[in-house]
Amino acid sequence: MDIIRAALYIRVSTEEQAREGYSVEAQRDNLKRYAKNKGYSVVGVYADEGITARKKYTNRKELMRMLDDVEAGKIDIILFIKLDRWFRSVGDYYKIQEILDRNKVDWVTTTEHYDTTTANGRLYINIRLAVAQDESDRTSERIKFVFDKKVMDGEAIWGNAPFGYKIVNKKLEKDEKEEVFVNECFEKYKIFRSVNALTNYMNQKYNKKMSYSTYRNIVKINLDYYKGIYKNNKNFFPPYITEEDYQEIQAINKASRNRYGGKTYNYIFVGLLRCANCGLIMGSAGHSLNPKNGYIYRYYKCRRSSFSICGNKLRMEERKIENYLLDHLEDEIRKYKVTYEIEKEQPTKRPVTTKHNIEKKINRLRKIYLAEVIELEDYKKEYLELQKQLEAVEKEIANAVKFEEKDFTELDKLLRSDFKEMYDKLDNLEKRALWQSVIKAIYVKDAKIVKIEFK
Repeated sequence: MDIIRAALYIRVSTEEQAREGYSVEAQRDNLKRYAKNKGYSVVGVYADEGITARKKYTNRKELMRMLDDVEAGKIDIILFIKLDRWFRSVGDYYKIQEILDRNKVDWVTTTEHYDTTTANGRLYINIRLAVAQDESDRTSERIKFVFDKKVMDGEAIWGNAPFGYKIVNKKLEKDEKEEVFVNECFEKYKIFRSVNALTNYMNQKYNKKMSYSTYRNIVKINLDYYKGIYKNNKNFFPPYITEEDYQEIQAINKASRNRYGGKTYNYIFVGLLRCANCGLIMGSAGHSLNPKNGYIYRYYKCRRSSFSICGNKLRMEERKIENYLLDHLEDEIRKYKVTYEIEKEQPTKRPVTTKHNIEKKINRLRKIYLAEVIELEDYKKEYLELQKQLEAVEKEIANAVKFEEKDFTELDKLLRSDFKEMYDKLDNLEKRALWQSVIKAIYVKDAKIVKIEFK
C-alpha cells in the first residue's frame, strides 16, 4: 500500500497568536503528531504567518506554493488544525476545493470532524464557514470602531511616526530635530517641482542619504499628514504647511502626473517662446546630434516663417536660451520689475490729471458765481461745458485697461534659492516645469531674446 503524502498547512494572524495562542509552533506540533499517528509521510510544511483568513487567498504565498505542489501531483492530503485556519469565506473555500477535487486531494482538520462525502456534511461546512465569516466581520467592525475613536481623539496609531514627527504620550508632535529640514523640503519642492531634484539638493546640503521614496512620501504620498489630516480628523497632526501651500503642492503634483502620464516631449521651452515679429508661439524645429559628445541640439522657429508670412526665419537653439536665462535671469527680473512699475502708472496718469484740473475749474467757477462776478446764464453755460469735459474724462478713465497687479513672491523665492546648482541635475521635463512656473513668455527675434514676460 502506498504511503499517503501529507502537506501541513499553518496559518496564524498576529492578533490571533496573541489572543488565542494559535502559534506556528503549536500548530506544527499538532499536525506532525497527527500525521505520525496516521502513518502519513510529511512532504511539506506551508506556514502563512501574520496573515488573516479574510485576506485574498492569492496573497497567501505559502498557500499558493502548496497549490502549485497540488497541481504538480506531489500531495495526497492536506492537514490543518481547524476549518478557520483554512478559510472563513465560503466563496474562496469552493474556489480552492475545485482545485483539490480536480487533483483528487483530500483535506482533514485535526481538531474538528467534517464529512465532505454527504450533503449534510457539506451543509455543515457551509454553516461553519458562514459563522466564521460573520465572527470575522464582527471582529473587524469592533477593531474599526476602536481604531476610528483613536483617530478622532488624535491618538497615535503607529509604532513609528511619519518623518518629521515623534510620538509623545501617545500624541504626535513635530520633531524639533527635523522641523527646519521638513519646512525646507516643502519650500524647495515648490521651486524645483521635482522629487528627484529635491532629493539631490537636500541630501547634498544636509549631508544625508535619504532615499527618493522618503522625499516622495513627504511631498506626495503623505502630503495630507503634513497638512494635519488623517482620515476624518483634520487636526490629527500639528501641520507643517498651510492650506495655501497644500493647494499649491497638490497642483504641482497633478501637473507632474499629467506630464509623465502620456506622450512626452523633450523640448524645454515648448509653449513659452513667442515670435517677437508676429506674436505667434514658436514651435520645435527639429534637432541634431553631435557625434563627438552625444549632445542633442534642439531648435525652435516661427512657423509662419516657413510660409514667408513672417520674416523671423532664424532658428533658436535651446541651449542658447538656457544659458541666457541662467546668466541673466536676475537682471531680466529686475528690468521687468522696473518696466512694470512704469507701465503701471501710464494708463491713467494723464486722464486723472485732467480730471483734477477740470474739478478745480468747476470749484473756481462756483466761487466766481457766488461772488456775483458773473451772471447765472454765463455760469450755467460754462458749468455745462466743464461738466461735459469731466464726464468725457471719467469715461476715458473707466474704459482704460486696468493694469494687472503682479505678485513677485515666486520670482524672489527662485532668486534666493540655489536652483542654479541643481539645474543640470534636472531632466528636460523638470526644467520645463521650473521655467513654466515663473515665465509667461520669451520673445525671440533673429535668434536673440528681446523680451521676457514673467508671471
